[in-house]
Amino acid sequence: MSEQEIQELLRRGIEAAREGRKTEARELFEQVVDEDEQNEKAWFWMASVVETDDEKRICLNNVVHINPGNERAQKALATLETKEKGRRDEQEVMPGITRRQMTLYMGGGAIAVVLILVIVFAVIGANNAQRAEQERAATAVVQAATDTVNLANTQAAEIMAAETATQFAIGTPTLEPSATRQDELPPEWTPTPEPIDPAEAAAAAALPPPPADIPGRIVAWGGSDLSNLGYLPITVYRVSDGSASLVGDITGRSADIRPDASRVIYTRYFAATFDFGLEEININGTQPLAVSERWRGYAGLLQAEQATYSLDGRYISFLALEQDSNAVQVFRLDVNAPPAPEDLPPTVEGATPMFNPITQLTSDGAEYSNPSISPDGSRVVVVRNDVNSPAPGEDLVIIDVATTAQTPLTSDLDRSVEAHPRWSPDGANVIYDAAPITDPNNTDIIVQGASSSAPRIPIVRDPSPEIMPIFSPDGRYIAFSSERNGQWDIYIFDTTTQTTYQLTNTRDDDFAGGWSAS
Repeated sequence: MSEQEIQELLRRGIEAAREGRKTEARELFEQVVDEDEQNEKAWFWMASVVETDDEKRICLNNVVHINPGNERAQKALATLETKEKGRRDEQEVMPGITRRQMTLYMGGGAIAVVLILVIVFAVIGANNAQRAEQERAATAVVQAATDTVNLANTQAAEIMAAETATQFAIGTPTLEPSATRQDELPPEWTPTPEPIDPAEAAAAAALPPPPADIPGRIVAWGGSDLSNLGYLPITVYRVSDGSASLVGDITGRSADIRPDASRVIYTRYFAATFDFGLEEININGTQPLAVSERWRGYAGLLQAEQATYSLDGRYISFLALEQDSNAVQVFRLDVNAPPAPEDLPPTVEGATPMFNPITQLTSDGAEYSNPSISPDGSRVVVVRNDVNSPAPGEDLVIIDVATTAQTPLTSDLDRSVEAHPRWSPDGANVIYDAAPITDPNNTDIIVQGASSSAPRIPIVRDPSPEIMPIFSPDGRYIAFSSERNGQWDIYIFDTTTQTTYQLTNTRDDDFAGGWSAS
């Protein structure tokens, strides 16, 4: 496999991880480390999508083995060790007594023996009338205390053995990814609950539906992933009553809807060529259009994806690869630009500037994702990670379309991971999800004014992750996707009343894309 193919697998894995598709992301990262077991970034991102702390620890230790100077991995490992120590301390070594309490009471095995002897002598020194009964009690006490010490020692030995095995695995640079799979880890006993119907459980945990006076439609992608590639049926929901309409029989991801609800744009997988690109279609599933037709003859762009509309529907921001380039860049498309003349050569050099609908906004080696165009089309906020710099890390930048100058919106680098920024309808604020690098699955929804000096305000927080926030057209409501009921559903948050409603409640995952006014 070529380096370009490995980087494409890594990019797709990161995108899947950010969108909550953990199974798909894990499979992609495993493919990467199968081909390049020294890929530090793949191991680090895999730690965010594996299921157990043991798996996370193995991934992070591999990161540190590859790069001992990776402070993010070291911090994450320290957090895991603190968590594991707390878990061990709270284990019961006998009914009602935790390991921590036993340590406080006994101070170790030697003191335990002394206490046992004290108990024995106290019993033997009692009066003769009660001697027989007390001897039996002493025997029971001695046996219980001895059993407790043995149990504690046995558990300590088991923990030491497990930690030794983990360190051995981590110290082996040729560790196969399959060794970290959950189904090969030692099984843990858990009580078997009574069978519960998943539909009944989901319904019982559901929040109330949105009120009937909330207007507009939300486009989403969700349902069964028949292709196992992360492309799901595209659906439009009417917020007022929760009614859903499939957009034809198409599948895709990263969908957005025009403000007038006439068209939907999304990333589509083309099975015939094993490739993907942007497609636009009416919400009733008619008149599909490959968006690349709009820049045919002007730009040679490949694998366009993650498009968003401006408020008037005239502009589209998106990501794409330039021909003969491995770096994904940010572009703006003017939908109102006239089509290219039929005799125009299919090269950028042959383009007539007055017709060219494409504005290239970046041209560097940084990684970009989730571009969102401002309501007036003059700015684009995007996630940027300068992976080739001495201080890589995800941050948000705002790009001025006229000058292509970049202004940082966040600058914490490796302290938190920002993703999925979107503009407020008035262009004054940006909403996004973010998580501390030590706990990348604990994402919350943040609102921030469109400048680096503006405060970062957590507006939706829950122990479960919340991702992909979008404003309603009037700016009062926020739609987002959350995994709080076991699968990804779409929720609506009222910023005025601080009330959360639930729009979808299915067994499959649903991800919010865009919100139209009508």
